[in-house]
Formats: sequence, structure tokens, C-alpha cells
Amino acid sequence: MLNKDFEKFIKNRNQTTFKIDDYIFVKVKYDDDFDYIFDGYNDFNFNSSYNSKIELIGLLDYKTNKLHLTSDYRIGKYADETLIGDTLYSITSAIYRDLNNRYNEYVYKHMDELKSRAQKVYDTYYSYSENILSLKSLAEDIYLSMSNINEPYKYQFKYSNYTENYSVADIKPIVAYLKHKDIFIDDVINTEINSEKVVKIHSNTSGIPSVDATVAEELGFILLKADAINKYIQEFKKDTKSFLNLKRKIRDCLDLDKMKTVNITVKHNDKELTFKYPVDTLYRFSMSDWNVPDLDTRAKYKDLFSDLDWYKSDENVIKCITKITYGKNILFEK
Repeated sequence: MLNKDFEKFIKNRNQTTFKIDDYIFVKVKYDDDFDYIFDGYNDFNFNSSYNSKIELIGLLDYKTNKLHLTSDYRIGKYADETLIGDTLYSITSAIYRDLNNRYNEYVYKHMDELKSRAQKVYDTYYSYSENILSLKSLAEDIYLSMSNINEPYKYQFKYSNYTENYSVADIKPIVAYLKHKDIFIDDVINTEINSEKVVKIHSNTSGIPSVDATVAEELGFILLKADAINKYIQEFKKDTKSFLNLKRKIRDCLDLDKMKTVNITVKHNDKELTFKYPVDTLYRFSMSDWNVPDLDTRAKYKDLFSDLDWYKSDENVIKCITKITYGKNILFEK
């Protein structure tokens, strides 16, 4: 139940402790605008140092008279809802969101400068043919997953150095954000991007050496990589009869949310076969007789494709697809 004495404790800077039920709430000054809020059990010794019997449960903002708790904490049952502000978790989520947004704004605003700074790193990394093949493979995966191939691929950067931590030592960023959000976000982003720390850009191929880069060079490297992916995508679009575009057409006709199975018709060695097949498995372009539910049809499938190399069977079977239907609807037809 709500407690008026607790409300007085929250609003009175000079009152540092409050006992209620089995708990003792303790305020410890952070600065002129904020106090830490701890709680402990009634046998807690205030003359001892903080120990496992007391824990940080939030911050108190005196400018707004709002409690920012670590979660929907039990303290809420004593306080009027007007005293409860955003949780530390939700504030942390907002920090992540704003950092990511500002990070992307900065990168794309300075993209030409960043790409120029990264050109040498990019050229060194892609001097290895294995890395070029890996890039083309990545471009194919992106092409297959794009919702609109007429819009350019754009990389979404994520700022990853901010960590959630509600310890006394690491709550400083949350306070800084609450006090001056824009200044805090800009300072963090500028410090990170202009850092001279070295990051390693690793190859996906064993034995190919990594390349050292600054944070700014890594960002420019990613932008240059996105440019190369977009060039590949334009090439893929032009080759309308390619196997990649066949896969794209098949994937585009499938609705993973609505469909569980579809009927597939294949033609191989002048023989046709129609069978039911799981949509999620077809979406991954995984073709196997094990996924054909009807046992007689499964045997026919296995016999029809018995001449195909097992390690190429997915690709070869997909090339044999002539029609895909869902109920009475024709989803795909050659």
C-alpha cells in the first residue's frame, strides 16, 4: 500500500534512511541532483561498509522527484506512481537506441572521408582472392534476403561498446544521459570514432592474415564493402536466368507466416513428380527425400534423383522445379 512517510523520505534530501516492513531504504548522495537508492534488511549495520546485505535498487532524480529503479521493484508498492520514472533498464535501452542512431548519422554524414581513410586497409584485405570470393558469397546471401532489390543495400551500424551495469561504479553514463542526453551521446560517439585503438578485421578463410585498422578505418572499410556488395547486386539483377535469380523467385513466392507446406513439381530425365514439401525447408533451399512426408512419394523422389551427386543435390533439384502451388494457387511456374 502507498505510504506517505515514504513519499516524504523520497522528497527530503536530508533524510537518508527509511524503515518499512522488513526493509531499510538508504539514500547515498551521488551529486547535487541525484542520490543512489539502496535497500537492505533490518539487521543491516550502517556502520559497516556496503556488503551483500544491501543492494543498489535505483537512482533518485531531485529535479524531477522521480525514482529510476533497476526494475519494477517492490519499492513501487510504497510509492505513488507519479514518483516512479523510467527503469534503469529502459533508460539503458534508450541509450543504446540513441547511440546507434547517432552512430549511423555520423558515419553516413562523413562517409566520403571515412572511405578515403580506409582505402588502403580495404585494398590490403581484398588483395586475397579468398576474401573476394567470400564477399561475393555474402552479396548473394544479401541479394536473396533483400525485401526490395531496387533499393540499395545499406549497412546498419551498431554501437557496441556501451554495457548495461547497475553497479555504483558504472552508473555514471546513465546519470550523464539523464542530465544532458545530446551532449552525452555526442561525446561517446566522437570519442569512439576518433579513438586510435587498433581493431582487427579478420578473414573468413583460415590462413589469411587479419588486417589492423583504427575505428574510423574499420567504419570506412564497411562502407567500401557495402559499395562492392551493391555493385554485385546490380550484376545479379541483370543476369535474370541465373540460378541465383531462380532461388530469388522461389523465395519471393513463399510466405513463411502463412504457409506450412507447398506442392512442388519437378522434372528430371523427362519424368515429372509432384510432392508436398515443408515451406521453411524450401526457403533454406534444402532439398532431401527425408522431408517428403508420403513414404511412397519419398521413394519415387529418391529414385528420380538417384543419379545426382549428393553434394550438389540441393542445387540440382532446385533447378528441376517447374511449379510450386499452395492450394489452388500457382506460386511459381517456369
